[in-house]
Amino acid sequence: MSEEKNSNQKDIWKTARNSDDIDETFGRRKKPGIFAKMDIFGWISLFLIAVIIGGLGSIGYLSWTFNKAANSKNAEAEGLVPVQGDFAPGRAKKADVLFRLAGRKRVGENLMPDLVVAWMKSSGYGNVGVSKDANVTTISGSKGGKSYRVLLSLGSAKGGFDAMQQGRVEGVYSLRSILPTEADKLSAYGDMTSPDNEKVIGHDVSFVFVNPSNNISTFNGDTLGRILSGEITDWSEISDKKSGEINIRVEEEGGDKNASLLAKLLGDRELRDAAKTYKSANEVIKAVDADKDAIGFAHKDGNTSGVKMVSVNERNARAFEPNSFNISTEAYPFVERILLYIGTTTSNQALEDFAKFTLTSAGQEIVEKDGYGAQKLLEEGFQPPPEAPRDYTEFARNAKRLNFDFRFKMGATNLDNKAIADVTRLQEYMTRQGITQQRIALFGFADNVGSHETNVGVAQARAEKVLSTLGQAGINPSMVRAYGDVLPVGSNAYEEGRIKNRRVEVWVCPPPSCPLVSIVENRPQATQESAQIGVIPTGVHLGKAVKSEGEVAPKG
Repeated sequence: MSEEKNSNQKDIWKTARNSDDIDETFGRRKKPGIFAKMDIFGWISLFLIAVIIGGLGSIGYLSWTFNKAANSKNAEAEGLVPVQGDFAPGRAKKADVLFRLAGRKRVGENLMPDLVVAWMKSSGYGNVGVSKDANVTTISGSKGGKSYRVLLSLGSAKGGFDAMQQGRVEGVYSLRSILPTEADKLSAYGDMTSPDNEKVIGHDVSFVFVNPSNNISTFNGDTLGRILSGEITDWSEISDKKSGEINIRVEEEGGDKNASLLAKLLGDRELRDAAKTYKSANEVIKAVDADKDAIGFAHKDGNTSGVKMVSVNERNARAFEPNSFNISTEAYPFVERILLYIGTTTSNQALEDFAKFTLTSAGQEIVEKDGYGAQKLLEEGFQPPPEAPRDYTEFARNAKRLNFDFRFKMGATNLDNKAIADVTRLQEYMTRQGITQQRIALFGFADNVGSHETNVGVAQARAEKVLSTLGQAGINPSMVRAYGDVLPVGSNAYEEGRIKNRRVEVWVCPPPSCPLVSIVENRPQATQESAQIGVIPTGVHLGKAVKSEGEVAPKG
């Protein structure tokens, strides 16, 4: 009986082990699974849920990918510095990297690499080479058995200043002055508006041109802005000898487009929808050369023989053509300074040496070779305009004008940073050419804010400031003459034009000295000194420099 019972139990457990309803571990009957209970509708629902989840996941991934690509494209359009590799945030500069620069792509593509190469070779680096990858250029060389690099990020000035604030670059190259807000954020690097931090290394120029068959030779800045915005669309609206739709061809401005010369011409207006933009100046030139109804606005690059360059005048100022003299004196309206900003509170001797090199004659030869305006002093015969004062015209018959003007910081008699460097350049030029200080004359000018008499005094104060600064360098010009608000080179209708009019011209007279008698005006009183040479006109200063403290001057 016992054996039969045991046999029956074994059969039961054997059957149970072979059954899907018994849990082998605990010997308990399993509950039916959820999938075992599902009918056809359940399976369809499960499938639809899986499809929805997968779809949402795909959409999320595509959205992330799209946003990443869009952000990357926007960053490139704005000229931002990449946030990886040697420019990654939160990482110290590698030991083999001498310095990192970022800024306007136009300047960084050719000029900056060429300047860095020349500086490295002059500093004893060997095996100097250049490699380009997307928007980053690397200049490498070796010295003392070690390899070194200089990195250039090609984008915009804004991107450069942002990256410098984040500690990802040590300097910025730009075609615009640093904004006050940017300078404040970079105050840890020093006063970015001081001569030590801001270097003017040359001039870039944009120009207006038309097809050679076009009879127009001069444009007013206001008219040009109306053409670009589409307010004027046909040549017949501005010429009685030509008709046809005006076809606008312009060069892309990149990440600094809001601060570009094109943006300044347009003001609050938008570029005409029908306008075509091109990647390079050469492409714009070719397009205008092939279209008799086209007008172009681009940087002055390449071969311009196929187009006709046009003179431009700002409101109430005379017209200037884009020749070398008008570019170097900054009288041509579309001249931009090429600026290099460096930090001085951080120790980077290599960068400071490079910045100094850009201002040497060797550095300026590179600037000129690359098609930019170099800062090379020259004496040039100058033909005054018909409206010039009689004594100014008389003086210009024998004297020659140097191809630069001393300019000032806004609203003050203090020289701007280029003018401070120009003092040294003038000193070196006089020594090199054997020019004595008795042969140097300074002519001061002002804007038209205030009365003419007041503006003569303001122009005199600025000219005296130049005289004082030159005196500290051992140069005492024989004459200073103030003309006030005559002969404007910029429009007095807005501040940028007025700043250009606040200037001091430098003239070189034939030996032995400047002929004061040629600028005599009729005045009832004269000093004993003036009686020997003729009556001294209003605003003429004789003798050595008078010390001044660069006081704030009234506008004018």
